[in-house]
Amino acid sequence: MGEPEKKAVSFFRLYTSIQSRLYAFILTMVHNEHDAEELLQETAVYLWEQFDQYEPGTNFWAWAACVARFRVLDFHKKNRKTRPLFDNQMYRELFEIADAVTEESSDRRHALKICMEKLKSSDQKLLQLRFDKSYSIQRIAQLTGRSRHGLYKTMARILGLVRECMQRTLAQWDYPR
Repeated sequence: MGEPEKKAVSFFRLYTSIQSRLYAFILTMVHNEHDAEELLQETAVYLWEQFDQYEPGTNFWAWAACVARFRVLDFHKKNRKTRPLFDNQMYRELFEIADAVTEESSDRRHALKICMEKLKSSDQKLLQLRFDKSYSIQRIAQLTGRSRHGLYKTMARILGLVRECMQRTLAQWDYPR
């Protein structure tokens, strides 16, 4: 693989790992999905164009969030029809809060993924039916040939395992509760 391909792979690995977090961050500031998507794309283009300036091993999220913050502030200056709802100080505070919330959400999603992988495959399947496919307990009972009462107990046990695992995992990361 040549140097340009390595650069592209490196960029896309880093960018895709923060893309949803970056979108949430931007959306918090512009209050409109269309504008947030557009700003996300502009931010991605800028990050790609300036990727040679990025120092590997440093905090890619911090760099991307800083770029996004300036894009949002510039957006508010240029678009009178979408005037900011708050003054600059309030936006600075919102940036800090949004950054903390999106980081917390990312950590919790990662912990959930780890804990889900530790479950037996039969327990994973029940959770997928219930939460990914949004099946009712009645429907799952029909599909599995189990009683509703037994499924409620099983689901409570599985969710308890996941909750305990997440608490342990987040505690290991010194994650504040």
